[in-house]
Amino acid sequence: MKIIQKRIQVLLKDIKFDQNVFSGIPGKSYIDNGLYHIGCKYIVAFDISKFFPNISREKVYNFFRNKLENSSDVAKILTDLCIIDLENINNLNKDIYEYLKENKIRHSKHIPTGSSISCIMSYLANIDMFDEISRVVENSGCKISIYVDDVVVSSNKRISTQLTKKVISIIKNHGYAIQKKKLKKYYSNEFKRVTGNIISKDGEKLVLPNKIRYRIIKLKNDKTIDFDKKDAKSKGYHQLISQIKKQNNKNID
Repeated sequence: MKIIQKRIQVLLKDIKFDQNVFSGIPGKSYIDNGLYHIGCKYIVAFDISKFFPNISREKVYNFFRNKLENSSDVAKILTDLCIIDLENINNLNKDIYEYLKENKIRHSKHIPTGSSISCIMSYLANIDMFDEISRVVENSGCKISIYVDDVVVSSNKRISTQLTKKVISIIKNHGYAIQKKKLKKYYSNEFKRVTGNIISKDGEKLVLPNKIRYRIIKLKNDKTIDFDKKDAKSKGYHQLISQIKKQNNKNID
């Protein structure tokens, strides 16, 4: 299945994505999503609740059938390769049904979490919604980026409550909801969190998140961890630091 999904990704590679889309796009990462908002002092970050399990089979099918103009048979095959069908799983754990019910997940056939193709399909299956949000945001003189279930709006001026409500309304009209706890508004005197990145108070650069600093210190002082494992983790953190510095320097240039 993974090989087949990767082949579908190859079929999608010729699609031209806007520069503000970072959802599983080859060559782009969450760091690029943070860098996109460098230079902006105000940010509002939206998080779409339970995004993948609420992307129905119908939305995926409509993309292949109507956007790519595949035949109905081809669209059906491609769709079924991109989704999970809980109805076809024998002896499904009752806890899963309880989870679906408690989290108000309506579709037993939906995009799965963990699939290599889910990130890019989450955008393509909802391209009309994201295009609508982008038009509203850009018409208000703000920037917007899309990273899977994270929609980030930024500006050098305060972002109006009216614009925030419009974005939430569009998302709601397309069948989704915003996680209220993760709706964050950042002002010019604050550090700003964007998909795991931290943007400085002046909005001019990325800074290393405090939680990473804490993990590095904790790792250095941990005498119980295996040397090879400790070394691998340490190299991973240093690579992250180097990447942030490199991207900041590139942004200055």
